[in-house]
Amino acid sequence: MPDDLIDFTPELRQKAVEFLKRYKVVPSPFAPGVLGDVNGTLGAIVACTATNWPGFGYDPETHTAFMPAGNTPGLRSLVAPPGEFSDIRYVQGTAGQQFREILGPGDCCAAGAPRPKLRARAARTNPAAATPAHPRGASAG
Repeated sequence: MPDDLIDFTPELRQKAVEFLKRYKVVPSPFAPGVLGDVNGTLGAIVACTATNWPGFGYDPETHTAFMPAGNTPGLRSLVAPPGEFSDIRYVQGTAGQQFREILGPGDCCAAGAPRPKLRARAARTNPAAATPAHPRGASAG
């Protein structure tokens, strides 16, 4: 991945090299995230990720499988969740940044959606955690 850094000018190339030093570069899309910290390694840049895996299709007549593929790097950074947010040991985030719950599709009313009491408790300690990343009904982009 260092070979893929911008090189329009020597100055931009050097800035990209310096920026990349704050990350662990992982060539495998199956690599786990790393503990991110604003005072150290920010996270892992993982090559060839598929974002929001949409599934695949199969044509039985031609025996052709159609699957998404990409060469888009992704960032994986983990942090221990605050308080009683979760019983999972690590969640997405970076130590030293304000923790924020990010809601996605199905988080408002599906089985397993965040519990209202839990969201209210998070709001007392972190108002941003009570606010979805996008308004209800709006596209997550």
